[in-house]
Amino acid sequence: FYALFLVGIFAFVEKYFGYNPVDSFIEGYVRNWKYRQDILSTYPHRILLGTAMAMGWPLALTSIDWINKTKVKNWVFYVGVLIMVSSCYFSYSRGPWLASVLNGFTLVGLGKKFKLRMHLSFFLILIGILLITRPGVQETLTKKIDETMDVNSFKGQTYAYRWELWKVSYGEISRSIPRLILGYGPGSTELYKIE
Repeated sequence: FYALFLVGIFAFVEKYFGYNPVDSFIEGYVRNWKYRQDILSTYPHRILLGTAMAMGWPLALTSIDWINKTKVKNWVFYVGVLIMVSSCYFSYSRGPWLASVLNGFTLVGLGKKFKLRMHLSFFLILIGILLITRPGVQETLTKKIDETMDVNSFKGQTYAYRWELWKVSYGEISRSIPRLILGYGPGSTELYKIE
């Protein structure tokens, strides 16, 4: 949690101050020029940042009242959830956004503890307030959703392409039980010809 929390803080600093501590303090770390406008924090690509944050905030949320018994430490986890959700948004990557939404539904569906649902409700209310008070956030989300659903746009084409990949993947792993369990192995896509 603390490592992802620090990564989220770096993303926050990069977003609001235009300064990435990793660029300055880690020797040999060179940002790819194509991503110079992206919020990257400690990652080489924004999608990786978003994915880490989409995985991190549910861990922080479920850790409230479980790992820590003191209220002071619980506030660290509350702030961690807020920073990780914000950093996921800063990645401007649709996949991690979708993963965050699915994580939220999973927590509602599988979270048996009342306190967990109470904490999740608190954050959903905060997100609702944010969407009302910051119309730019809502516009960004709406724009990304519209681009994704438009099959004539670049984003829409990459979205459709991913669904095709899922179909191909399912067809390949459903050929046999060993393929379903073991797959094909790393690097096999370069050798294996898929029509």
